Amino acid sequence: MKVSWIFTVLIAAPLLAIFIQFWLYDRLPSPSGRYTVGTTDILIYRPSGAWKFVNCTQANVCVFGGGPYIAPEIDKGLPIDISPPKKLMVQVFYPSKEKEQTTHFITKWLSVTQDSKRASILPDVSFLKWYQRYPHPLVKATVQLFGARPAYAFLLSIASWMKSPMLSDVPLAHSTEPWPVVLFSHGLFANRLSYSVLCAEMASHGYIVVSVDHTDGSVPLVYFKDGDVLFYRKLTQEERETPAVSQTIRILQAHRRVVDLQVALASLKVLNEESKNLVNLPTHLDFRGKINLKEVTVMGHSFGGATSLIACYLEKRFSKCLALDPWMEAVPDELSNSFSQLNASVVCIHTEKFQTETSLKKVAVILKQSQQSGYFAAHWKLKGASHEAQADYSILLPHHVQRILNMSISEMPPKLVHELDNQIALQFLKDPQSLNGMIENQSLSRYVQALPF
Repeated sequence: MKVSWIFTVLIAAPLLAIFIQFWLYDRLPSPSGRYTVGTTDILIYRPSGAWKFVNCTQANVCVFGGGPYIAPEIDKGLPIDISPPKKLMVQVFYPSKEKEQTTHFITKWLSVTQDSKRASILPDVSFLKWYQRYPHPLVKATVQLFGARPAYAFLLSIASWMKSPMLSDVPLAHSTEPWPVVLFSHGLFANRLSYSVLCAEMASHGYIVVSVDHTDGSVPLVYFKDGDVLFYRKLTQEERETPAVSQTIRILQAHRRVVDLQVALASLKVLNEESKNLVNLPTHLDFRGKINLKEVTVMGHSFGGATSLIACYLEKRFSKCLALDPWMEAVPDELSNSFSQLNASVVCIHTEKFQTETSLKKVAVILKQSQQSGYFAAHWKLKGASHEAQADYSILLPHHVQRILNMSISEMPPKLVHELDNQIALQFLKDPQSLNGMIENQSLSRYVQALPF
């Protein structure tokens, strides 16, 4: 009986792996824009020279590029480094060739740089060689992403087989005008590739999208291309049991995330002026003079949504902010009181149950400040959508797997959630003032509910 059981497992495991491989192969939807999407991962070393960053002159007073922000009192035994990172991993999505000139997509979702597998956010592995090919810390970080259950490491490792509708390191599309820029901030436990559907959609319509691997300890594992690693910062039991302390830590992490975005923005300026001084890009991939930094949009989901809202206060070069279901616990109450105005258009797209009455009041204060400054401000709720449905994972994983992973199940189909996010985001980038009319004219009101503020 024992031999028979072992034989069954040996036969079933490869067959299951093959089935999952083909099932995952084409799960991500193709972008709808006129351009094929190119992508490249870049290791940024902090640019030197004049650029704005956070400077803490006292224990609880920080000065960002936009002005002062008074942080709550913190225990000195809970330090969070909010100084500019020495280096940063980013994923750049950009418009490439016209679609009719491209016949295939070859980019892997979790390993977008084909000649550098170690540079991916998680290792590109096969099931049978997982524990043999990679050191324990990488396995530990992957397992940690799914609640320290080793079986889930396998579920994520097989995702390395999946293809995404992008091409690695292909030339940037020709244009007589520089391409507008979007900076994207990921959520807690996510990474720079977790929102590739939205990032690729924007790139296919003519935007350069830079998605950041944040250095605040909110990523399960940041694997830098030079071999360094940065692991997730797990809250201690004492921190978790003290809400004021845990919230302060998240607020300080949000500070660090804003600084990450400022470093990425400063690096884009260098990249726009002289590509080779920043990174060793392929010779055929040249961004010089092709990046429009006069009007930059910041976006994010969850923790990244909160980061983008804070960033619009603290960094005046951000002219638009789109926050997907922002995690308002990381947005301090004192933020809006520290600034007399918010000089940016702000839109929030919430899901059905994630926001609370308190968090929506915080959002309303920010939206009112934007509107009073003469900018467009609005927020909507996607009826029946779950919080996780706005990330790629909701498309990749079937419902029963999402339940095992303790993910909230979306009543609205995840692909529809992405379609709505894409439509609103693209219209917001093009013309914020026309958003209300677009939702009414295209009969999106059956899925999207306008919220008062």
